[in-house]
Amino acid sequence: MGSRSSLSKLLLVFLLLCFAVPGLSRAADPFYTNLLRDGIAASERGDFQEAQDLLRLANFGFLDEPNLLAEGLARLSLTHARAGDPDEFRSTFRKLMEIENQFEAYSKNSFPPSLQSSFVETVRNLVPEAELSTFPAFADLAKEKAVERIAALPKSQRREALSERAQIEPEEPKWRLQLAKLTLEEGLRQEALPLLDQLISEGKESEQAHCLRGQTLAEMQRCTEAITDLTICPETRLQARFASPLVSCLTEMESWEQANATLLALEPSVRSQREFTRLGRRIEKGLKRQEAQRQEELEASGEDLADLASEPVARDENHLPSFDPPAASMDQKSPAASQVATQRVPDDPRLEGEDVARRAAEEKGGGRRPTSASQNTELTPPAPRTSPAPKNLSSEDEARLVEARSLLSNAKKVADLEPALTLAQSVADAFPQSRRAQHLVAEIAYRGSLWEKSATYFRRGGDPGDNRPNLLFFMAISFYESGDPVAAEGALERALPKLQRTSFVEDYIEKILSESGS
Repeated sequence: MGSRSSLSKLLLVFLLLCFAVPGLSRAADPFYTNLLRDGIAASERGDFQEAQDLLRLANFGFLDEPNLLAEGLARLSLTHARAGDPDEFRSTFRKLMEIENQFEAYSKNSFPPSLQSSFVETVRNLVPEAELSTFPAFADLAKEKAVERIAALPKSQRREALSERAQIEPEEPKWRLQLAKLTLEEGLRQEALPLLDQLISEGKESEQAHCLRGQTLAEMQRCTEAITDLTICPETRLQARFASPLVSCLTEMESWEQANATLLALEPSVRSQREFTRLGRRIEKGLKRQEAQRQEELEASGEDLADLASEPVARDENHLPSFDPPAASMDQKSPAASQVATQRVPDDPRLEGEDVARRAAEEKGGGRRPTSASQNTELTPPAPRTSPAPKNLSSEDEARLVEARSLLSNAKKVADLEPALTLAQSVADAFPQSRRAQHLVAEIAYRGSLWEKSATYFRRGGDPGDNRPNLLFFMAISFYESGDPVAAEGALERALPKLQRTSFVEDYIEKILSESGS
C-alpha cells in the first residue's frame, strides 16, 4: 500500500509539472486512451483512488487533444464527486472551464449521453449559481438555478426578484415567463394574458406560453381560443393539467370526434385518471347522439351515405373505377383479400326474421322461393357464441367506424379496402346489433366484389330503409352475384324509385330483372 501511495504522489507531481510546462506535452496515443478506459472501469466499480490516478495520467497524454482532455477532466471531476469530495470536483471543473475558454472543448464536444447528463446534474448541485454565470457554456444552467432559487421565495419577494432580473436582462424571456406564472398563481388571469401574448408573438418560450395561455383561456370559458393554444402545447399529451381543459373544451363545444381522438392520444398514465374516465363516458354518449341525429337527418332528407359511384373493382386491381361494371372479384386478385373473403362470418341469431328484400320479392311473385343450392340465403352456418356480445359501442369502436368510413372514401386501389374492411368487421362482429357497422362492412365488401361476405353482412344489418337507395342497390347486386336473384329483385325494386340511373345501374337492372323473369 505504501509503494502504491508513493506512486500516486509521484504521478500527481509529474502531472502538475506537465500542466505547467508546455514543452512536456505529448500527442494522444493508444496507451493513454487505454488508461482512460481503465480509469472509467475503476470508477464504475467504486475504486475511486485508482480511478483518479489513472484518469490524471490519461489526461497528461491528452494535453495536445483538447476534446479528449475535456472528457477526461469531466470524468475525473465526477470521480471526485462520487468519492464525496465536492471541493476537488469544483477544482477540476474550473480546469475544464480553462480548456473551454481556450478551445471551446466542452461546448463543441459531444460527450456520451450518460456522461453529459451526470456531469451537468452534478454541476447543478455543486457549483454555485454566481460562479456558473461567469462561464458562457453554463449561462443557461445558471439561469435555471436562478429560476429555481427565486421560485422558492415567498410571493412578494419573488415578484421583486423577477422584476429586478427582467430589468437587468430585458431580452431574457425566462423572467417574463416566470412573472406570468406568478401572476396566474395570484389568480390574476386577465393581467397574465398580455405577458403570455408578448412571449408568443416574439417566439420566445412560446411553447410554455401556449400551454399556459390555453389553460388560462379555458378557465375563463374562452374555449375556442383555448383549443388552438392547447393543441399547439407539447405538454398536452403528457400532463393532465393541460389535457383536461382541452378535452373539456372540445366536449363543451360538442366536437365529439375531435374530443375522442384527443382523449385516445393521451399517454395511458394520463388517460387512466378519473377525470378522463368521466369525460370519456360523456364523449361516448355524445358520439352516439351525433350518429343517431345523422341517421335521422339522413332518413328525413332521403340522402344516402353510400356513394353510387363507388362500384366494385374491375379487372385492373390497381385502381377503383367510377363507372365500369364489376368483373373479377378481389378475392381472385389479392391473396390478402382472399384470406379475408374466406373467413366464416357468424350469423346474428337476432335477425328480424326473413330478409325484408326477400319478403318484398315474395309478395310480388306469389311466394317464390329459390330451390337451388346456389340460391341458399344461409351463406355460412351460424358460429357458436361463447359469450354475449356487448350492447353499446365504446368511443374507441365509434372511432374505428369513422376511420373505416374515411378509408373507404379515400380508397384508390384494392389494397386500400383491406384495412377499412378489417376495422369495420372488428366492430361489426363484436356488435352484431349495430346495423350501421353491419352495413359498413357490407358496403366495403361490395366495393371489393366479396359478394358472399357483402350479402351476409347486409342480412345481419337488416333493412337499410327506402331512403337509402344506393345501399339497397349495393344489396341487390350482392344478392344477385352471390346466387340469390329473388332477394336481389326485391332490394332492387325498392331502390329504383330514388335511384340515380347510370349505364352501370341500367346494366345491373337488366341482369337482375331478366334473371328473375320480371
